Amino acid sequence: MEQKKQTTAVLAEKDPEVARTAAAQLNDRSYGVAATTTLQGLVDLLKASPVPIALVGRVEGSGSPFETLKEVVMTSPMTSIILITDVSAEEVDEEAEGYGILGHVGMDVPVKDLGGLLDNFEKIRQALG
Repeated sequence: MEQKKQTTAVLAEKDPEVARTAAAQLNDRSYGVAATTTLQGLVDLLKASPVPIALVGRVEGSGSPFETLKEVVMTSPMTSIILITDVSAEEVDEEAEGYGILGHVGMDVPVKDLGGLLDNFEKIRQALG
């Protein structure tokens, strides 16, 4: 029987409760989680090996999730991104336009919202083979 390779997700969030909630959902879906609370830690993880997906929130060393988003895209352009932010959908659309993010979830990281975005990510990966 062929064993499915585990997908590693990078989780960048300095709020411990938000990070715990997101990590638990990723673990429930059998993702490996590499977590960091700093922008430099995130960049180091992205440079160390290819990362298929990153959940990006507030990190030390960055003024906003949007600044962090730009850093992720410049460092690892093929990484799919889910933003963790409580700003309005309109602001996310405006600020993240052109960066090709999968979407965003609120700081409470609702299971339904994150699950739907991960479903989309998994469908895309499967289609790409």
